[in-house]
Amino acid sequence: MADFEFTLADSNTYKNFISERNNETKIGQTLHFGAPITQTKYLILGIKESIGAQANYGRAGAENAYNAFLKRFLNMQSNIYLSGEKICILGEINSNYTFDTIANARLKVEALDELLTSVISTHAHPNHTIIIVGGGHNNAYPIIHAVNKLNNTKINVVNIDPHADCRPLEGRHSGNPFSYAINHDLIDAYAVFGLHKVYNSQFILDFLKVHKCTHSFFDDHLDNTNKIIDESLEYINELPTNTPLGIEIDLDAIQDMPSSALSPSGLSLNQIRYFIRSLGKNRNISYIHLPEGAPLNTNEETVVGKSLSYLVSDFVMSSY
Repeated sequence: MADFEFTLADSNTYKNFISERNNETKIGQTLHFGAPITQTKYLILGIKESIGAQANYGRAGAENAYNAFLKRFLNMQSNIYLSGEKICILGEINSNYTFDTIANARLKVEALDELLTSVISTHAHPNHTIIIVGGGHNNAYPIIHAVNKLNNTKINVVNIDPHADCRPLEGRHSGNPFSYAINHDLIDAYAVFGLHKVYNSQFILDFLKVHKCTHSFFDDHLDNTNKIIDESLEYINELPTNTPLGIEIDLDAIQDMPSSALSPSGLSLNQIRYFIRSLGKNRNISYIHLPEGAPLNTNEETVVGKSLSYLVSDFVMSSY
């Protein structure tokens, strides 16, 4: 059995997630499953792994986020505000690897990189907006690599995250996807907003300066954290519209969110929802990545699942 496997979605596989009710139509009854069809605009891919986070000395749980999302998202109402006709659930990547050592886990992340790059490159089209749910932030690197290949050009990336994830090239994990992408010349411009000053090493701070990466600190806006969202949106609006754009939202950025690096201090879910709703009209967004949700019990699963469902539905509704 391979350490990581991709399974193409089948409507029969997801029937048990949908709670049918008389006189109601759920999103799960209107969207598409499997290979994208002609009218597909949004391609949802699930990732069920936490090896990247564990390889970065983080906690497990990110493998549970995608199922938590499906249970809530597929049961949202299909109505005049949200419909599934342009949405396709492509499938999911599952992990069969059990964490043993940091060194081995980092080698396994490289194998996951290859699989994820191949899945996106094979099934997505440049006109699709890819929505990746679950897993660790390590997956940003293969996502960027795949989008780069699809468009045959470097891309811009904006990250809302307390951590810049530009750790040294010491073997792949959730803490260095952007340093690897920058080192491999896949990114034209990288910007990260909402950094926590005491949770980014001096190496990372120096890396951001050397590579001229735009960045801001959550700590500098405690009097008005809305400024972080405003700064990020202003930055995005000034980016060239002919360059593909990737949006990264690490769930660690959300206060009290069950995540790989849970924090009692951070942005609110509503602030992130506002950010996503404001992105909708930006036509050059190639992907949106929602990693690091890590529910470990029923209550956490509800919080993570509903939060991810709000974020995905907000994005789709705002870009109709």
